[in-house]
Parts: sequence; structure tokens; C-alpha cells
Amino acid sequence: FPENLKPFYTWVDSTVYYGTWKPNPEWKLDKVLFEFDKQKYTQQDFMDHIMKWVSKKKPANPKVMSNKYFVDTRYKGFVEKSLLDYEKSKLPEKYPEFKALLHEYHDGILLFELSDQKVWRKATTDTAGLEAFYEAHKWEYMWPERVKVSIYKSINKSVAEQALQWVNEGLDNDSIAALVNKDSQLNLVLKSGTFSSEDEPLLNEFVWEKGVSQIREIDGQYVFVKIDELLEPMPKTLDEIRGLMISEYQKFLEDMWIKELRSKYPVEVKKDVLYSIANQK
Repeated sequence: FPENLKPFYTWVDSTVYYGTWKPNPEWKLDKVLFEFDKQKYTQQDFMDHIMKWVSKKKPANPKVMSNKYFVDTRYKGFVEKSLLDYEKSKLPEKYPEFKALLHEYHDGILLFELSDQKVWRKATTDTAGLEAFYEAHKWEYMWPERVKVSIYKSINKSVAEQALQWVNEGLDNDSIAALVNKDSQLNLVLKSGTFSSEDEPLLNEFVWEKGVSQIREIDGQYVFVKIDELLEPMPKTLDEIRGLMISEYQKFLEDMWIKELRSKYPVEVKKDVLYSIANQK
């Protein structure tokens, strides 16, 4: 209906190129511009299309063209877009394979979103639930017997003996390292921390008791240890195994969710149909 397009030639002015043009609220935009397959597109639809363009078009020095050229160009694009959008809406009807694929994507996205709400995101945001789950299972994640210890190693026996003397005199590790390693960081290797025998197999060579050991020659090095505390087996803290606990909590939430779904929606297997597959060639 070309007559219904003509008012746009006077409505639109050059400010449309600057992104400042606005329609007059008093304009009546109810006439149909074109129609096909019972689909009608009005002046208001075209006006909305223009305003989307205007909202994005804000050049500093726009190339101003005639109002008619602008309207005709935008109108052509509007008709093409309307046709393509309509065609897209009909794809599932025209192509069953596409409809099945679209349905599969829809269900996949829906399942992903539900899983995120029920399992993945909840496991990381439900602090109280995670802590309760940890308390119920913490005895499954134990530290073995450990020691708070300092380990001293040197390939030079005299260096090890001097370090041992300073340890017995009460000198702290930083001071000892500064004195012994002022020429080379390799004179004395000093390691402190909380270790189990699995973490530091070298500890199996010493009796686990508080205090300073004697120097022992092990694999070509002179070694002694200073044990500050013996730690009995204990559960690992939540902070120490947070990643693992979140993963286990997610599995728990998923199992509970599936159990809830199965109780709410019982599964009925059509065995006659299932077994009939075996007879198909």
C-alpha cells in the first residue's frame, strides 16, 4: 500500500542522521503498509524499525541524503527483514529435521539451566549446605599423622654441625640461613612446615619426637631435623579441601534431584517395544 508510505517522506527530516529525530506523538500510525500470508505490517511497525536505526546511528559528520531516499532505503530493509523473520518462524514446519534439532537444543539449554540452578551454582553459593555436608563427611578426608618440623640438609658436614649448634642455642631459622648461606644459597637447604611421611619420606629416617635430632648421613647429605609438634590424624579443614567438597556436594545434590524426579515422575518401560528392537534387522 504505497500511499500509506508517503507520509514518512514529510515526517522524516535531516536530524534522523544525527540520531536526534523523534516521531510526533500526534501522528496516527495505524495504516497498513504491506501484508502477506495474513500478516499485516503497519506504519507503527515501520516507525519502530526506523527508531532502532536512529538509536544506533550517531556519526559525527553524517552524509545527509534526501528524506525520500532515506525512507525508501529503510523501507526496503524493513520489508526484507520482515520476510526473513517470517520465513525463520516457518522453518520448523517446513523442515522436520530442523524442528527436531531446535527441540534438542531447547531441551539441552533448559537442562543446563536447571542443572546450574539445582546443582552447580547451588554447590558454590549454598554456604550453609556445603558446611553441613562437610561436617557429615569430614571423617572420610583425614590427614595422617604429621609433624611440624624444620629439616636441615647440607653436603658439608661442618656446615650441618654449625647449623645444629645454632639450633640448639635457640637461633631462629632465618638467622641461621642468613649466616650459613651468605656466600651461597646451596650451603644449607632449610625447609619448614607441616608434613606427613608421605609428603617428606626423609622423615622416616628419624624418630618422631619433639626436639632436635642428631645429624645423619642420608644419600650423600648431612641431615638433621627439629620437630616442634606432633599432630595426630585429623580431618582436613573445609578450606583445605573446598574444591573437592564442592565437587562431592554437587554429586550429592544431583543424586538428590534425580531421586526427587524419579519419585515425582515414575519411569515406565514398555518392555514389549524395547524387546522388539532385537528382532529388527
